[in-house]
Amino acid sequence: MKTKKRKASKGLWAWLLVPVALAAGAASVYFTAGTSPSGENEWVTYARAQVMGDPQAQYIKAIVADTGKDRNEAEAIKWYEKAAAQSHVPAMMGLADIYDRKGDTASRTIAAHWYGEAARGGDGRAQYQLAQYHTQSLGGLKPDPAKTAQLLQQSTDAGYGPALNRYAQELKSQGKLTEALPWFQKAAARGDMDALYSLGEIYADPLNGDLASPIRAVTYFEEAANLGHVPSQIKYAYLCLAGQGLPRDPVEAYKWAEIASQTADKAQKEAALEVREYLHTRITPEQQQSGEMRAQVWLKTRS
Repeated sequence: MKTKKRKASKGLWAWLLVPVALAAGAASVYFTAGTSPSGENEWVTYARAQVMGDPQAQYIKAIVADTGKDRNEAEAIKWYEKAAAQSHVPAMMGLADIYDRKGDTASRTIAAHWYGEAARGGDGRAQYQLAQYHTQSLGGLKPDPAKTAQLLQQSTDAGYGPALNRYAQELKSQGKLTEALPWFQKAAARGDMDALYSLGEIYADPLNGDLASPIRAVTYFEEAANLGHVPSQIKYAYLCLAGQGLPRDPVEAYKWAEIASQTADKAQKEAALEVREYLHTRITPEQQQSGEMRAQVWLKTRS
């Protein structure tokens, strides 16, 4: 009888130890797991994504697979698709971006579909991308000026910065300068260098009637030049030499030509070097030296 009791007690202890062991194992897994981009334990994220079907958790899993150190595109697509199927707009964008990066016609067609879905979900960048697809005939989409303008308008309303300048350019190309100006100005206020340059060109053009203002043009070109916009640096160099909209300053002109010539862009570098060579024939060696010194000071502040 004593032996039987011992066997029974051993069996009882075994049953009691099983849940303890399982709990200890679960705790070990939990406490040795990393942290997901959301700040949550990775195993909790996995459980919410896989077991509960939480689209935000699925999106986080996709982000890790898409952008992590051990990038796994197939895994990223799997999780993006799961979340996108539940109308998760950022997941739609992640999926669209993957196929857009592939660059082939079939992939771009899939990208166009998901950009379209995200655009209907109110995503400003998706609306902008879809407008670009129409303009460039990508993903099976055809040029459609009316649709492009509508998408850009929606994107600007959603507050997507790059769309502001793009929409303004669309209006400008239609000869609607008065309508384009506020959009250029909104983009410029965000530090959009192309928008600043466009404003400079509008105000510098004497054919624009009452809008023409050399002084305002200089303001925009100078601001863009200081932000590192090479075409503005070249334009500003010419204006400094000619004294249009500001006092003539050959030294400042050479400074900006020298700065622009440091660009890595081949075409812009050639244009800047042409300006610099032209200035060699218009200024003294002392002015050139002073201009070079000013350029070095400016470049040091940028490095």
